[in-house]
Amino acid sequence: MKFTVVIPCYKSTAALDPLVTGILSQYDEQCHEIILVQDGPDDKTSARLLDIASKAKGVNMIQLEKNVGQHQATLCGLQHADSRHSVITMDDDGQVQAEEISKLITKAVQSKADITYGLYAKRHHKGFRKVLSKYFSKIISCYSNIPSQGSSFKLITPSVVNRLKGYSASFVYLDEVLAWYSDITVSTEVNHIPRTEGSSGYTWLKLVGLGWRIMMNYTTLPYRLLLYSGLGLAIGSIIQAHNKGASFGQLARSVENIPISILVSFVLGVVMVGFGLVGSLQYKRKMEYPSSLKGQHITL
Repeated sequence: MKFTVVIPCYKSTAALDPLVTGILSQYDEQCHEIILVQDGPDDKTSARLLDIASKAKGVNMIQLEKNVGQHQATLCGLQHADSRHSVITMDDDGQVQAEEISKLITKAVQSKADITYGLYAKRHHKGFRKVLSKYFSKIISCYSNIPSQGSSFKLITPSVVNRLKGYSASFVYLDEVLAWYSDITVSTEVNHIPRTEGSSGYTWLKLVGLGWRIMMNYTTLPYRLLLYSGLGLAIGSIIQAHNKGASFGQLARSVENIPISILVSFVLGVVMVGFGLVGSLQYKRKMEYPSSLKGQHITL
């Protein structure tokens, strides 16, 4: 199986060098290219990536004008990849090593799946990150197509890569987009080692912000909240009107029997229910948005 490796890079440490070297040495015949996507301007990272690309054949670099986040940067790399081949996405921290790629390939070939996730046997992340990630993953998976267990280490088949070429959005959560464009998703256990240097760019505040944006943009949760809130407001308005002495028969015959504040609450509740229902019905449509993502493709 021929494949391209896409690695989003943000303030990358020296762990990136042995990762790229390991991929090229272990999969010389299979690795079509490695695409390093620099997520925003950073002189130190830029110098490191340019040095790696200049020394290794088949390593290309994409430099983004601003920091757009891991998922958006990964999507950019996927859209630059050769869609004739599968694509493997990896982090730049070296916590998943090159030899783990063979496990993804074996599972993908056996299962003929569109997406193959590498699930970590043991996560070597900080405690708060593991807790927050697990919490948001469970909530998000309940209201979307996103698998409750996934990772940034995955193999994507050429058919899905090709479909991603035309996708753009103001905010991207790649796992949900992949769920739209794939039929079979599987996983296999892989090793995850502790960081040798540096630290994750995900603080607890960034994780909460990311989780919130995912729920607002890629789940039905906002529409359900709108629907249930509107339903509660409408029913509460009817109960309140009835408690003020007006019978349900009177309410049905004339709005003159209804206090204006209760009438407004009832109408607002009905409107909220309507918007919630329409939003839920429209959720599965893959809406296109103008992309503000800009970059420079440098081939060395």
